[in-house]
Amino acid sequence: MAESKRLTLSPGKDGVVDRISNLPESLLCHILSFLPTKDSIATSILSTRWKLLWTLVPKLDLDSDTIGTSELSADDDDDEDERDIMFAHVVSSVLAQQECGELQTFRLQWKFGWDGSHLDAWLRTAAARKVKELDLDILVIDIDVENLKLPPSFFSCRTLVVLKLTGTIDIDIDIDTPSLSFNFPSLKILHLVEILFPSVIYSQERSFLRLLSGCPVLEDLSFTTDDLEGEYKVCVPTLKRFIIRDLNGSDYELEINAPALEYFDFCGDLRAIKFYEKLNNLVQANVGLYVYENEHKEFYRERVFRLFTALNKVKFLSFSPDGTEGYAIKSNLCRKELQYDRDYLSSHLTSFYYGGFEDLKDEEEFVKYILKEARVLKTATIQVYRGKSKENVLEKLSMFPRRSTTCLLRVE
Repeated sequence: MAESKRLTLSPGKDGVVDRISNLPESLLCHILSFLPTKDSIATSILSTRWKLLWTLVPKLDLDSDTIGTSELSADDDDDEDERDIMFAHVVSSVLAQQECGELQTFRLQWKFGWDGSHLDAWLRTAAARKVKELDLDILVIDIDVENLKLPPSFFSCRTLVVLKLTGTIDIDIDIDTPSLSFNFPSLKILHLVEILFPSVIYSQERSFLRLLSGCPVLEDLSFTTDDLEGEYKVCVPTLKRFIIRDLNGSDYELEINAPALEYFDFCGDLRAIKFYEKLNNLVQANVGLYVYENEHKEFYRERVFRLFTALNKVKFLSFSPDGTEGYAIKSNLCRKELQYDRDYLSSHLTSFYYGGFEDLKDEEEFVKYILKEARVLKTATIQVYRGKSKENVLEKLSMFPRRSTTCLLRVE
Protein backbone atom coordinates (compact mmCIF):
# COMPACT_ATOMS: atom_id res chain seq x y z
CA MET A 1 0.00 0.00 0.00
CA ALA A 2 2.84 2.37 0.85
CA GLU A 3 4.40 1.73 -2.55
CA SER A 4 1.09 2.52 -4.25
CA LYS A 5 0.78 5.84 -2.41
CA ARG A 6 4.31 6.86 -3.35
CA LEU A 7 3.65 6.29 -7.02
CA THR A 8 0.48 8.40 -7.02
CA LEU A 9 2.08 11.57 -5.69
CA SER A 10 1.39 14.63 -7.84
CA PRO A 11 4.21 16.57 -9.52
CA GLY A 12 3.47 19.59 -7.39
CA LYS A 13 3.80 17.76 -4.06
CA ASP A 14 6.95 17.34 -1.97
CA GLY A 15 7.45 13.71 -3.02
CA VAL A 16 9.34 12.72 -6.18
CA VAL A 17 8.47 9.59 -8.08
CA ASP A 18 11.54 7.40 -8.69
CA ARG A 19 10.17 5.13 -11.37
CA ILE A 20 13.61 3.98 -12.59
CA SER A 21 14.62 2.51 -9.22
CA ASN A 22 11.39 0.53 -9.16
CA LEU A 23 12.33 -1.34 -12.33
CA PRO A 24 13.40 -4.97 -12.04
CA GLU A 25 17.06 -5.57 -11.26
CA SER A 26 17.66 -7.37 -14.56
CA LEU A 27 16.35 -4.39 -16.52
CA LEU A 28 18.46 -1.92 -14.54
CA CYS A 29 21.56 -4.00 -15.24
CA HIS A 30 20.65 -4.05 -18.92
CA ILE A 31 20.43 -0.24 -18.92
CA LEU A 32 23.79 0.08 -17.16
CA SER A 33 25.38 -2.21 -19.73
CA PHE A 34 25.13 0.59 -22.31
CA LEU A 35 27.32 2.90 -20.17
CA PRO A 36 31.10 2.95 -19.83
CA THR A 37 32.03 1.14 -16.63
CA LYS A 38 33.18 4.40 -15.05
CA ASP A 39 29.67 5.87 -15.40
CA SER A 40 28.06 2.60 -14.33
CA ILE A 41 30.07 2.61 -11.10
CA ALA A 42 29.13 6.25 -10.48
CA THR A 43 25.46 5.24 -10.08
CA SER A 44 26.38 3.37 -6.87
CA ILE A 45 26.06 6.63 -4.87
CA LEU A 46 22.41 7.13 -5.81
CA SER A 47 20.93 4.91 -3.11
CA THR A 48 21.32 1.62 -1.30
CA ARG A 49 19.42 -0.05 -4.16
CA TRP A 50 22.05 1.09 -6.66
CA LYS A 51 25.15 0.50 -4.54
CA LEU A 52 26.02 -2.94 -5.92
CA LEU A 53 24.03 -2.98 -9.16
CA TRP A 54 27.06 -2.19 -11.30
CA THR A 55 28.80 -5.36 -10.08
CA LEU A 56 26.03 -7.42 -11.68
CA VAL A 57 26.46 -5.87 -15.14
CA PRO A 58 28.01 -8.51 -17.48
CA LYS A 59 30.05 -5.90 -19.32
CA LEU A 60 33.26 -4.01 -18.55
CA ASP A 61 34.34 -1.01 -20.61
CA LEU A 62 37.52 0.55 -19.21
CA ASP A 63 39.59 3.35 -20.76
CA SER A 64 42.88 4.63 -19.34
CA ASP A 65 42.19 8.07 -20.85
CA THR A 66 39.13 8.59 -18.65
CA ILE A 67 39.70 6.48 -15.55
CA GLY A 68 41.94 7.40 -12.64
CA THR A 69 43.51 10.48 -14.27
CA SER A 70 41.18 13.29 -13.22
CA GLU A 71 43.46 14.34 -10.35
CA LEU A 72 46.57 14.37 -12.51
CA SER A 73 47.82 16.80 -15.11
CA ALA A 74 47.52 15.29 -18.58
CA ASP A 75 50.58 17.29 -19.67
CA ASP A 76 52.86 16.37 -16.79
CA ASP A 77 55.32 13.62 -17.76
CA ASP A 78 56.16 13.04 -14.10
CA ASP A 79 52.67 11.66 -13.59
CA GLU A 80 52.92 8.93 -16.24
CA ASP A 81 53.95 6.22 -13.80
CA GLU A 82 51.31 7.28 -11.31
CA ARG A 83 48.63 7.15 -14.00
CA ASP A 84 49.73 3.63 -14.96
CA ILE A 85 49.59 2.50 -11.34
CA MET A 86 46.22 4.13 -10.71
CA PHE A 87 44.60 2.65 -13.81
CA ALA A 88 45.98 -0.82 -13.14
CA HIS A 89 44.62 -0.61 -9.58
CA VAL A 90 41.19 0.45 -10.84
CA VAL A 91 40.96 -2.40 -13.38
CA SER A 92 42.12 -5.00 -10.87
CA SER A 93 39.69 -3.69 -8.26
CA VAL A 94 36.74 -3.69 -10.65
CA LEU A 95 37.48 -7.26 -11.77
CA ALA A 96 37.79 -8.35 -8.15
CA GLN A 97 34.42 -6.85 -7.24
CA GLN A 98 32.79 -8.41 -10.27
CA GLU A 99 34.00 -11.93 -9.63
CA CYS A 100 30.64 -13.69 -9.84
CA GLY A 101 28.72 -14.42 -13.02
CA GLU A 102 29.66 -14.77 -16.67
CA LEU A 103 31.27 -11.83 -18.43
CA GLN A 104 29.58 -10.94 -21.71
CA THR A 105 31.99 -8.19 -22.84
CA PHE A 106 35.41 -7.03 -21.72
CA ARG A 107 36.60 -3.90 -23.51
CA LEU A 108 39.95 -2.38 -22.50
CA GLN A 109 41.58 0.73 -23.94
CA TRP A 110 44.96 1.06 -22.32
CA LYS A 111 47.85 3.44 -22.93
CA PHE A 112 50.73 2.61 -20.65
CA GLY A 113 54.34 3.60 -20.29
CA TRP A 114 56.19 1.07 -18.19
CA ASP A 115 54.41 -2.00 -16.85
CA GLY A 116 51.99 -4.16 -18.83
CA SER A 117 52.33 -7.25 -16.67
CA HIS A 118 48.82 -6.85 -15.28
CA LEU A 119 47.24 -7.90 -18.58
CA ASP A 120 48.01 -11.56 -17.98
CA ALA A 121 46.02 -11.66 -14.74
CA TRP A 122 43.15 -9.64 -16.21
CA LEU A 123 42.77 -11.98 -19.17
CA ARG A 124 42.92 -15.05 -16.94
CA THR A 125 40.10 -13.57 -14.86
CA ALA A 126 38.06 -12.80 -18.00
CA ALA A 127 38.57 -16.33 -19.31
CA ALA A 128 37.56 -17.80 -15.96
CA ARG A 129 34.33 -15.80 -16.16
CA LYS A 130 33.66 -17.25 -19.61
CA VAL A 131 34.02 -13.99 -21.49
CA LYS A 132 32.27 -13.95 -24.87
CA GLU A 133 33.55 -10.69 -26.37
CA LEU A 134 37.06 -9.32 -25.86
CA ASP A 135 38.10 -5.95 -27.29
CA LEU A 136 41.68 -4.87 -26.52
CA ASP A 137 43.04 -1.53 -27.77
CA ILE A 138 46.60 -1.30 -26.45
CA LEU A 139 49.21 1.41 -27.01
CA VAL A 140 52.70 1.37 -25.53
CA ILE A 141 53.76 5.02 -25.28
CA ASP A 142 57.35 4.35 -24.23
CA ILE A 143 59.59 3.02 -27.01
CA ASP A 144 61.84 1.33 -24.44
CA VAL A 145 59.01 -0.82 -23.10
CA GLU A 146 58.32 -4.23 -24.63
CA ASN A 147 55.05 -4.74 -26.46
CA LEU A 148 52.34 -6.73 -24.75
CA LYS A 149 52.02 -10.42 -25.44
CA LEU A 150 48.81 -12.34 -25.05
CA PRO A 151 49.38 -15.00 -22.40
CA PRO A 152 49.42 -18.56 -23.78
CA SER A 153 46.73 -19.47 -21.25
CA PHE A 154 44.33 -17.28 -23.22
CA PHE A 155 45.01 -19.00 -26.53
CA SER A 156 42.37 -21.60 -25.71
CA CYS A 157 39.47 -19.48 -24.48
CA ARG A 158 36.61 -21.72 -25.54
CA THR A 159 33.81 -19.23 -24.83
CA LEU A 160 35.04 -16.35 -27.00
CA VAL A 161 32.67 -15.37 -29.83
CA VAL A 162 34.20 -11.97 -30.67
CA LEU A 163 37.90 -11.08 -30.49
CA LYS A 164 39.15 -7.61 -31.45
CA LEU A 165 42.81 -6.71 -31.04
CA THR A 166 44.23 -3.27 -31.84
CA GLY A 167 47.65 -1.75 -31.38
CA THR A 168 50.96 -2.87 -29.92
CA ILE A 169 50.06 -6.45 -29.10
CA ASP A 170 52.30 -9.37 -30.01
CA ILE A 171 50.39 -12.42 -31.13
CA ASP A 172 52.81 -15.28 -31.46
CA ILE A 173 53.15 -18.96 -30.75
CA ASP A 174 56.58 -20.51 -30.58
CA ILE A 175 56.81 -22.69 -33.68
CA ASP A 176 59.09 -25.02 -31.77
CA THR A 177 56.27 -25.78 -29.30
CA PRO A 178 53.77 -27.84 -31.31
CA SER A 179 51.72 -28.66 -28.21
CA LEU A 180 50.80 -24.98 -27.90
CA SER A 181 48.20 -23.70 -30.34
CA PHE A 182 45.19 -21.43 -30.70
CA ASN A 183 41.86 -22.99 -29.82
CA PHE A 184 38.82 -20.75 -30.21
CA PRO A 185 35.99 -23.21 -30.99
CA SER A 186 33.24 -20.58 -30.60
CA LEU A 187 34.93 -17.60 -32.27
CA LYS A 188 32.88 -16.07 -35.11
CA ILE A 189 34.33 -12.55 -35.35
CA LEU A 190 38.06 -11.78 -35.45
CA HIS A 191 39.34 -8.22 -36.00
CA LEU A 192 43.09 -7.56 -36.03
CA VAL A 193 44.22 -3.92 -36.38
CA GLU A 194 47.96 -3.26 -36.70
CA ILE A 195 48.92 -5.93 -34.23
CA LEU A 196 52.43 -7.34 -34.24
CA PHE A 197 53.49 -10.69 -35.62
CA PRO A 198 57.01 -12.09 -35.17
CA SER A 199 59.77 -10.25 -37.03
CA VAL A 200 60.83 -13.42 -38.87
CA ILE A 201 58.62 -13.88 -41.94
CA TYR A 202 58.39 -17.67 -41.57
CA SER A 203 57.19 -17.23 -38.00
CA GLN A 204 54.65 -14.64 -39.15
CA GLU A 205 53.16 -17.04 -41.65
CA ARG A 206 53.01 -19.91 -39.15
CA SER A 207 51.42 -17.78 -36.42
CA PHE A 208 48.76 -16.44 -38.77
CA LEU A 209 47.98 -19.90 -40.13
CA ARG A 210 47.80 -21.39 -36.65
CA LEU A 211 45.49 -18.62 -35.50
CA LEU A 212 42.97 -19.18 -38.31
CA SER A 213 43.15 -22.96 -38.03
CA GLY A 214 42.14 -22.59 -34.40
CA CYS A 215 38.89 -20.83 -35.37
CA PRO A 216 36.72 -23.56 -36.96
CA VAL A 217 33.47 -21.51 -37.09
CA LEU A 218 34.92 -18.11 -38.03
CA GLU A 219 32.51 -15.96 -40.10
CA ASP A 220 33.96 -12.43 -39.98
CA LEU A 221 37.67 -11.65 -40.44
CA SER A 222 39.03 -8.10 -40.55
CA PHE A 223 42.74 -7.52 -40.94
CA THR A 224 44.52 -4.15 -41.01
CA THR A 225 48.30 -4.05 -41.27
CA ASP A 226 51.25 -1.93 -42.34
CA ASP A 227 53.90 -4.60 -41.95
CA LEU A 228 52.94 -7.87 -43.59
CA GLU A 229 55.39 -9.89 -45.65
CA GLY A 230 55.45 -13.43 -46.94
CA GLU A 231 52.80 -15.90 -48.07
CA TYR A 232 49.54 -16.14 -46.16
CA LYS A 233 46.66 -18.56 -46.49
CA VAL A 234 43.10 -17.85 -45.46
CA CYS A 235 41.45 -21.24 -45.63
CA VAL A 236 38.18 -20.81 -43.73
CA PRO A 237 35.17 -22.64 -45.19
CA THR A 238 32.76 -20.81 -42.87
CA LEU A 239 34.03 -17.28 -43.62
CA LYS A 240 31.31 -14.86 -44.80
CA ARG A 241 32.98 -11.43 -44.37
CA PHE A 242 36.61 -10.62 -45.15
CA ILE A 243 38.10 -7.14 -44.83
CA ILE A 244 41.77 -6.45 -45.48
CA ARG A 245 43.52 -3.09 -45.21
CA ASP A 246 47.11 -2.84 -46.46
CA LEU A 247 48.36 0.50 -45.13
CA ASN A 248 51.92 0.45 -46.36
CA GLY A 249 52.17 -1.51 -49.59
CA SER A 250 53.60 -4.58 -47.89
CA ASP A 251 55.14 -7.31 -50.04
CA TYR A 252 52.93 -10.35 -49.49
CA GLU A 253 50.93 -13.04 -51.23
CA LEU A 254 47.46 -13.93 -50.05
CA GLU A 255 45.67 -17.17 -50.88
CA ILE A 256 41.96 -17.18 -50.08
CA ASN A 257 39.87 -20.31 -49.87
CA ALA A 258 36.49 -19.12 -48.61
CA PRO A 259 33.62 -20.50 -50.72
CA ALA A 260 30.95 -19.14 -48.35
CA LEU A 261 32.20 -15.54 -48.69
CA GLU A 262 29.39 -12.97 -49.00
CA TYR A 263 31.26 -9.71 -48.42
CA PHE A 264 34.79 -8.79 -49.55
CA ASP A 265 36.43 -5.44 -48.81
CA PHE A 266 39.98 -4.71 -49.94
CA CYS A 267 41.94 -1.47 -49.67
CA GLY A 268 45.63 -1.11 -50.41
CA ASP A 269 48.36 -1.92 -52.87
CA LEU A 270 47.08 -4.96 -54.72
CA ARG A 271 49.50 -7.84 -54.43
CA ALA A 272 49.16 -11.46 -55.46
CA ILE A 273 45.68 -12.31 -54.20
CA LYS A 274 44.35 -15.67 -55.30
CA PHE A 275 40.89 -17.14 -54.78
CA TYR A 276 40.86 -20.93 -54.86
CA GLU A 277 37.11 -21.45 -54.84
CA LYS A 278 34.27 -19.89 -56.84
CA LEU A 279 32.56 -17.16 -54.90
CA ASN A 280 29.01 -18.18 -55.74
CA ASN A 281 27.64 -16.56 -52.57
CA LEU A 282 29.34 -13.19 -52.99
CA VAL A 283 26.93 -10.28 -52.63
CA GLN A 284 29.11 -7.19 -52.17
CA ALA A 285 32.71 -6.28 -53.00
CA ASN A 286 34.50 -3.02 -52.24
CA VAL A 287 37.87 -2.53 -53.91
CA GLY A 288 40.05 0.49 -53.15
CA LEU A 289 43.41 0.39 -54.97
CA TYR A 290 46.65 2.22 -54.27
CA VAL A 291 49.42 1.95 -56.84
CA TYR A 292 53.02 2.73 -56.01
CA GLU A 293 55.45 4.25 -58.49
CA ASN A 294 57.76 1.25 -58.60
CA GLU A 295 54.94 -1.15 -59.55
CA HIS A 296 55.23 -2.54 -63.09
CA LYS A 297 52.06 -1.51 -64.95
CA GLU A 298 51.53 -4.65 -66.99
CA PHE A 299 52.07 -6.90 -63.98
CA TYR A 300 49.64 -4.80 -61.97
CA ARG A 301 46.99 -4.93 -64.69
CA GLU A 302 47.11 -8.71 -64.69
CA ARG A 303 46.56 -8.76 -60.93
CA VAL A 304 43.59 -6.42 -61.12
CA PHE A 305 41.96 -8.40 -63.88
CA ARG A 306 42.38 -11.66 -62.00
CA LEU A 307 40.75 -10.07 -58.97
CA PHE A 308 37.79 -8.81 -61.01
CA THR A 309 37.38 -12.22 -62.62
CA ALA A 310 37.28 -13.86 -59.19
CA LEU A 311 34.54 -11.43 -58.14
CA ASN A 312 32.39 -12.29 -61.14
CA LYS A 313 29.30 -13.27 -59.14
CA VAL A 314 29.10 -10.06 -57.17
CA LYS A 315 25.85 -8.08 -57.08
CA PHE A 316 27.16 -4.82 -55.59
CA LEU A 317 30.56 -3.59 -56.72
CA SER A 318 32.39 -0.51 -55.43
CA PHE A 319 35.63 0.40 -57.19
CA SER A 320 37.90 3.30 -56.13
CA PRO A 321 41.32 3.61 -57.77
CA ASP A 322 43.84 6.09 -56.41
CA GLY A 323 46.83 7.65 -58.15
CA THR A 324 47.44 8.20 -61.87
CA GLU A 325 49.26 4.90 -62.20
CA GLY A 326 46.06 3.10 -61.32
CA TYR A 327 43.99 4.58 -64.11
CA ALA A 328 45.95 2.78 -66.80
CA ILE A 329 44.50 -0.56 -65.70
CA LYS A 330 40.95 0.09 -66.88
CA SER A 331 41.29 0.27 -70.62
CA ASN A 332 43.26 -2.95 -70.45
CA LEU A 333 40.38 -4.59 -68.62
CA CYS A 334 38.04 -3.64 -71.42
CA ARG A 335 40.39 -4.94 -74.09
CA LYS A 336 40.81 -8.31 -72.39
CA GLU A 337 37.20 -9.06 -71.56
CA LEU A 338 36.71 -10.98 -74.82
CA GLN A 339 39.10 -13.65 -73.58
CA TYR A 340 36.70 -14.52 -70.75
CA ASP A 341 33.05 -15.38 -70.28
CA ARG A 342 31.25 -12.17 -71.14
CA ASP A 343 28.21 -13.23 -69.20
CA TYR A 344 30.05 -13.15 -65.87
CA LEU A 345 29.20 -9.46 -65.42
CA SER A 346 25.97 -9.39 -67.35
CA SER A 347 23.82 -11.64 -65.21
CA HIS A 348 24.81 -10.69 -61.64
CA LEU A 349 25.86 -7.07 -61.11
CA THR A 350 22.96 -4.94 -59.84
CA SER A 351 24.77 -2.00 -58.25
CA PHE A 352 28.03 -0.31 -59.31
CA TYR A 353 29.94 2.49 -57.54
CA TYR A 354 33.03 4.26 -58.87
CA GLY A 355 34.86 6.59 -56.49
CA GLY A 356 37.33 9.33 -57.43
CA PHE A 357 36.29 9.67 -61.10
CA GLU A 358 38.55 12.20 -62.86
CA ASP A 359 36.96 12.06 -66.30
CA LEU A 360 39.99 10.47 -67.95
CA LYS A 361 39.71 8.46 -71.16
CA ASP A 362 40.51 5.13 -69.50
CA GLU A 363 37.91 5.78 -66.82
CA GLU A 364 35.26 6.57 -69.41
CA GLU A 365 36.01 3.33 -71.23
CA PHE A 366 35.72 1.31 -68.04
CA VAL A 367 32.37 2.83 -67.03
CA LYS A 368 31.16 2.48 -70.62
CA TYR A 369 32.01 -1.23 -70.52
CA ILE A 370 30.11 -1.72 -67.25
CA LEU A 371 27.01 0.04 -68.58
CA LYS A 372 27.14 -1.85 -71.87
CA GLU A 373 27.48 -5.35 -70.39
CA ALA A 374 25.53 -5.35 -67.09
CA ARG A 375 22.00 -6.27 -68.15
CA VAL A 376 20.54 -6.48 -64.61
CA LEU A 377 22.22 -3.30 -63.36
CA LYS A 378 19.85 -1.12 -61.32
CA THR A 379 22.10 1.74 -60.17
CA ALA A 380 25.44 3.12 -61.37
CA THR A 381 26.85 5.79 -59.06
CA ILE A 382 29.87 7.84 -60.12
CA GLN A 383 31.54 9.97 -57.46
CA VAL A 384 33.61 12.60 -59.26
CA TYR A 385 36.98 13.86 -58.08
CA ARG A 386 36.96 17.24 -56.34
CA GLY A 387 36.96 20.18 -58.72
CA LYS A 388 35.41 18.24 -61.58
CA SER A 389 32.07 19.29 -63.02
CA LYS A 390 29.32 16.85 -62.09
CA GLU A 391 27.08 18.22 -64.82
CA ASN A 392 29.65 17.67 -67.57
CA VAL A 393 30.41 14.14 -66.38
CA LEU A 394 26.71 13.27 -66.19
CA GLU A 395 26.08 14.64 -69.67
CA LYS A 396 28.94 12.62 -71.14
CA LEU A 397 28.14 9.35 -69.37
CA SER A 398 24.44 9.65 -70.17
CA MET A 399 25.33 9.24 -73.84
CA PHE A 400 26.77 5.76 -73.26
CA PRO A 401 24.48 2.84 -74.16
CA ARG A 402 23.01 0.93 -71.23
CA ARG A 403 22.10 -2.71 -71.62
CA SER A 404 19.82 -2.52 -68.59
CA THR A 405 16.72 -0.54 -69.45
CA THR A 406 16.05 0.17 -65.76
CA CYS A 407 19.54 1.35 -64.78
CA LEU A 408 19.63 4.67 -62.90
CA LEU A 409 22.82 6.66 -63.51
CA ARG A 410 23.84 9.03 -60.70
CA VAL A 411 26.80 11.42 -60.53
CA GLU A 412 27.76 12.75 -57.11
